[in-house]
Amino acid sequence: MLPRPGGYFLALAGVQHKTWFMPLLLEHPGSLELKVRLSTAEYTAAFDSVRVIGDFNGFATEGAVPMTRRADGTLVAAVPCHQDTLRYQLLGVQAGGHPICGTEADTFTLDRGRPLIGGRSSSFVSVLRVNRRPVQIVFDPRELPRGTSSPVATFPDSLGNAARIVAIHEDVERRVQRLTDAYLAFKAAGGAPDSFHWDASSDMREFAAQSDRERNPLLRGYLLLSYVQLALGAADSTRARRIFKEIPVDSPLWSLVWGGPGNTFGQIALAAKDQEAGREYAERVVEVHPDSSVRVGFLYHLLSEAHRVGDLQRAGRYYTRMAAEFASTVEAEWARKQFAPNRAIMKGNTVPDFAFASLEDSTRIYHAAEFRGKYLLIDFWATWCGPCIGELRYLQRAHEDYKDRGLIILSVSFDENRDAVRRFRGPKWPMSWLQAFQPRGFASDAARAFEIAGIPRPILIDPEGRIVAVDDELRREELDRTLAAVLGRRPVNAPHKD
Repeated sequence: MLPRPGGYFLALAGVQHKTWFMPLLLEHPGSLELKVRLSTAEYTAAFDSVRVIGDFNGFATEGAVPMTRRADGTLVAAVPCHQDTLRYQLLGVQAGGHPICGTEADTFTLDRGRPLIGGRSSSFVSVLRVNRRPVQIVFDPRELPRGTSSPVATFPDSLGNAARIVAIHEDVERRVQRLTDAYLAFKAAGGAPDSFHWDASSDMREFAAQSDRERNPLLRGYLLLSYVQLALGAADSTRARRIFKEIPVDSPLWSLVWGGPGNTFGQIALAAKDQEAGREYAERVVEVHPDSSVRVGFLYHLLSEAHRVGDLQRAGRYYTRMAAEFASTVEAEWARKQFAPNRAIMKGNTVPDFAFASLEDSTRIYHAAEFRGKYLLIDFWATWCGPCIGELRYLQRAHEDYKDRGLIILSVSFDENRDAVRRFRGPKWPMSWLQAFQPRGFASDAARAFEIAGIPRPILIDPEGRIVAVDDELRREELDRTLAAVLGRRPVNAPHKD
């Protein structure tokens, strides 16, 4: 029983099954019968390097205990335990290197340290009741569920709006997966991540044609939204503007945009090339939409857009409303980190003290004090972050142009393990400046201290330890402009290496 009609996003998860995010449209009050079958996890070809992580090592890759194979095909490991329960997961079982719960457990709990991620079985932790002694964990690969490749939802009315929206959503997911698979194959073949290109024109044409044929206004609107998501920033401006006219500001479709509507609407507003119309539409959504998660998503979009164009009067109004009406939301937390007048990471403030362990030698710790007297550019990033990769050519140029003028660059990785960074660095991107690794990434104390809501996050610090610039002032072409203003412009004829 759901509390009200409207749009919902269900996160459906099962032990050793892939998490499935499914849009659900409830058009009438009451209950809706729904049968769901989840797909099983994908496993490695051979379980020859299975390791245990858990309470005993903070669920970190470092310190994982290797398992050994026994004659009956099971694997076993002894791990320390100092409590009456032991929580653990296994590495080297699920394809992609992500942790998964084991086959031996008294119960399972949700993994609060890692988010639910679609297409990945990483949301559960095995729990054993023990007697505070070294515990022998047994893993039996034969007990892993297998055989279900795609999730399925069965609705009472297979032709109703709810069922058709799920079908459209799954079609989009399959197309996005093709893109992901092509990108991973490109990387595996040695391609530079920032050189990857994907032609989405055929997907765009198909969804544009579907939306033109569709006579149901609700489904036509959902197809238009799907078109924008597949367009990868190349949506036709006419179709983008149609969204302002064809999707009512109180439509439940905005509740069916995974991750909140703000980013998707940002793409729509840019594609429409009508800033005023986009702003007016978003402000009406904030006023009238019945779903508070939609209202705060649009409000966050408006706040970000106002800061981007330098309209501080409007930004202040949006921020005040965010703090008053949506204080406990994730968007409000992002806003506080990025736009609050009393935030810690802003120009003129002293940088928080830090202790980042070197990527190559975890015993080498970089402290804030050792960089006094020099300009320090801290770059929070990860190898899985496309925008972070896009910044590397600008960081490389900055390193070449300004290293002799007192600039030090320190890249701090938020990857799941150090090996991901080691594999990434090579002839294309040697990243020959200082490298550090931050365990637990966004869940770390450092992420809280540096108010990191997303990456990349660059921060420039002066010789006295004060913040000189942050975020957009240090992205892409703005990085050179900011460094030139602070350290002096490079010689006009200085060559660049790409």
